[in-house]
Amino acid sequence: MKLEIKNISKQYGKKTVLQGVSQEFSGGVYGLLGPNGAGKTTLLNIIATVLKASAGTICYEQKNVFDDLAGYHSMVGYLPQKIGFYTHFTGYDMMKYMHYLKGGDRKNTRQIDELLQRVNLYDVKDNKIATYSGGMKQRLGI
Repeated sequence: MKLEIKNISKQYGKKTVLQGVSQEFSGGVYGLLGPNGAGKTTLLNIIATVLKASAGTICYEQKNVFDDLAGYHSMVGYLPQKIGFYTHFTGYDMMKYMHYLKGGDRKNTRQIDELLQRVNLYDVKDNKIATYSGGMKQRLGI
């Protein structure tokens, strides 16, 4: 897997938040460090295509991600600090909903149980997300 950001810039009005950021990522897990206001969240939102860059390109496997956005989204994950769950859903219902949105088979939900076991939420899968701790919500978001 190769993800490359090239000359990413972002402006809000006259304020430049990011200027000419370039980096290659080849598999693995990465962290982004910097002081408050340095543009870390902005850059992550641009890479996740939640926010549009003012300039620059994002390429996945040497193709512009906007040429196959659905394919890109199926390969790259981003877990924001605040996750927008439907808190009246159970953990299982939320996973089932996301499974369907991603094109999963409505009849084959075995994978949902497996994923809930992997993130240690299987025993509370029938509890409302509103009752989950912050860490449990983060694991569900993964």
